[in-house]
Amino acid sequence: MKKVDNNYLNLNSNLLNSNIRLIDIDGSQIGIFTLDLAFKKSKDLNLDLIELNLNHELPVYKLVNLNKFLYYKNKNIKKNKRKQNLIQLKEIKIRPNIYKKDLDIKIFNIIKFINKKYKVKIIMKFIGREIIHKNIGIDIFKYIIEKTKDISTSEFISNKNDKHIGILLLFK
Repeated sequence: MKKVDNNYLNLNSNLLNSNIRLIDIDGSQIGIFTLDLAFKKSKDLNLDLIELNLNHELPVYKLVNLNKFLYYKNKNIKKNKRKQNLIQLKEIKIRPNIYKKDLDIKIFNIIKFINKKYKVKIIMKFIGREIIHKNIGIDIFKYIIEKTKDISTSEFISNKNDKHIGILLLFK
């Protein structure tokens, strides 16, 4: 029996219940035992006893080789982390008085980000009296959407603050 300091496992001497349902190392149910009997059985087989589920009428415990159990548990955690599809968000800020060439460079970068399957958030910031000409900003957004319509879908983002408007471009 090995003593391992794991916060997420209750094993061997930390167990409290009197009657338990016991599962063998291969996953088959052995039967219903008292905790003392199950603990003796685990000592005889040189295995550890861990809690699987406490929510049933009879708590479920399993006989395991602890090192092997922890190895496969950590392996599954790493495998699941790799499977997670982390979608990153790129944010591009523009102004309504942007030059055409600068806008084309921004669109080139937007297309590059969308092809890498990033979400792209484009924010237009109005300063001072530029807020009067909000239609210029909307025309710029229409131009960006037109240039990227083959590879992306767009969503309009409205802020409570009228000095910013934005769109979100997603990979198709």
